[in-house]
Amino acid sequence: MEGAVSSTVSSTSLTTGTEDTNVLLITFRTIFIFCDVLCTVCGNIISTIIIHRAKGFSDSVQVLMTSLCLADLGVGLTLISSLVSSGADWWIFGDPWCKITAGLLAVCLSMSVFSLLGVSVDRLVAIRWPLRHPMLITKRRVQIGCVVLWVTSAIIAAGNVLMHFEVTVYLQVASICYVNFSPGAGGIANEVFVATVLCAVPLGTIVLIYANLLRISAGHQRRLRNNLHLQPTEASVHTNQEASLNQTTPKPTTGNKGRAALNSKALIMFLVVSLGFALCWVPHFAMRLYGAMTGGPLPAWLQLLYVWLPMSNSFWNVIIYTLMNGSFRREVIKLLRCVRCCLRRRIVPQTNESIRGEHPTRLALAGRPRTQTLGESTVK
Repeated sequence: MEGAVSSTVSSTSLTTGTEDTNVLLITFRTIFIFCDVLCTVCGNIISTIIIHRAKGFSDSVQVLMTSLCLADLGVGLTLISSLVSSGADWWIFGDPWCKITAGLLAVCLSMSVFSLLGVSVDRLVAIRWPLRHPMLITKRRVQIGCVVLWVTSAIIAAGNVLMHFEVTVYLQVASICYVNFSPGAGGIANEVFVATVLCAVPLGTIVLIYANLLRISAGHQRRLRNNLHLQPTEASVHTNQEASLNQTTPKPTTGNKGRAALNSKALIMFLVVSLGFALCWVPHFAMRLYGAMTGGPLPAWLQLLYVWLPMSNSFWNVIIYTLMNGSFRREVIKLLRCVRCCLRRRIVPQTNESIRGEHPTRLALAGRPRTQTLGESTVK
């Protein structure tokens, strides 16, 4: 097993096995990777533009969501090499680029986790301490934090690739360069550590944060409903008692109700994003740990699933934003309409031939000399 894993680039391929993939698998895999790369790249470019145009996102959330989109965009751009290699059914870019690709994927995927965790912490502070949120979490601090996390992720990914240089190989079935799991006690310990740092701790923290936030949001909604029911409705109440009751019981305004509904929708949207991330990544780390414990190769379909399921998560967020955020959806529609109008103008330019094809009456009016109006003749 170790001999197969530590093989170098040959004239045909760099793989973890010697089995040839059939034509049906190659076709399905190439089509899937093409759709994944297209949706990831285009979707995250659109998301990066829309996040800064849509209303309802604070400055700190905009920075964190932009970092998340850039990380997912980096995944899509890196996977272009896998798309080309999938069609050829062997790695054509050489061993150095294989190691670099594995490192880039590790950096971008790590930043996806940290960005989601940052959004969760930001929402917690914004709802628990709304008055202190602008002072505690400023745009400048979030930008510096994102830069530090990107640099830290790059250092960790580079160290991981160098430490596991022999097992950073091209998985032919999945058509991707990846840091493969290694059997034995050391491999199991490494998989447990990586799964704890990149999956268990972040996702556990996110779940606890959103459980707390949903509880707070439910309490706010309940208090608003109680305030509505506490309004005086009986005509027999004295005027002074009504006045004192109105002074002690604040009436929920339309702005407060709208703000509470907006916070609740935003919480649910980010919770769905986090659950989608967990759905993609928990099976991935579970399969890696299982492979390290058993020491045997995984089936071909399972390799394809456990590798590409987390890769596809890079375009899930765009779909979730569009479906669950009305402002984001309106900006997407507006941007697509602008792109369509620009394409129409470029495809059908205004030329002399198009002018000759206009209506005869319009051409006649254009060639007729301008008649003087009553005011002009009077002045002359």
